[in-house]
Amino acid sequence: MNIITAHNGIGLDANNFFNNLQISKIDNAYDYLIQSPSTLRQTILELMDKEIQKGEEGYLRLKCNSVTDKGIIEKISEASQNGVKVDMVVRGICCILPGVEGATENVDVISLVGRFLEHARIYQFGKGDRAQIYISSADLMSRNTQRRVEIGTPVLDPDIRRYLLEFLDKQFKDTVNAKRLLPTGEYINVEGEYFDSHDFQIHYVPEYLSRQIEEIVETEEQPVPVDITNVEPTRLEAQSSEGFFKELWNKIKSIFS
Repeated sequence: MNIITAHNGIGLDANNFFNNLQISKIDNAYDYLIQSPSTLRQTILELMDKEIQKGEEGYLRLKCNSVTDKGIIEKISEASQNGVKVDMVVRGICCILPGVEGATENVDVISLVGRFLEHARIYQFGKGDRAQIYISSADLMSRNTQRRVEIGTPVLDPDIRRYLLEFLDKQFKDTVNAKRLLPTGEYINVEGEYFDSHDFQIHYVPEYLSRQIEEIVETEEQPVPVDITNVEPTRLEAQSSEGFFKELWNKIKSIFS
């Protein structure tokens, strides 16, 4: 997943962030960006508190590689006990057990390990139009939230927000690669819980191929100088189409190799 922003405020924050890194200033606050070890963890906890105040109307959805931060785990448990639904996609280490009576009954955790490496961190607070979404370099681990320099940014563009919400929705419908974490600490397959098998990762392959084809076509349509002094006339017409299909085939092979 690649997202590029043109937001001036976020760009200015990023510029200041890297300038501060050069002089070893790591305890800064920014207008948009959240940074560990200064503001990232506290901002996440505050956003969770807002959902806790909404009770059963609150919602949390967290996607990351690992969850070990004790304070965040306790806050997730508190949210569950107050009726907040918590959905989590945690690929690796998860130190919170879902479905524990009186503690995490409203928490659901799945792990996705498939053909491609899951590495995005997406944090959603609230549902629908009021959902606040952050993407971040930080996992919810104490080493990331308290001892490393990490960064997070709000997603402000409505189209990108919508894309990320759909992205997360599709992950929770995966019945091929997903494993559900049980209160016992065991993982089970989720296949059979939905009418049709759904591989979240393969779902995006046609979209990726379509974009690659569009890029190749656009490149082919641009005039390219050709040295005709040593080229046979019969080869000139075939040169463009051969280049197109050769590059397309190489793109397809690279995806599945």
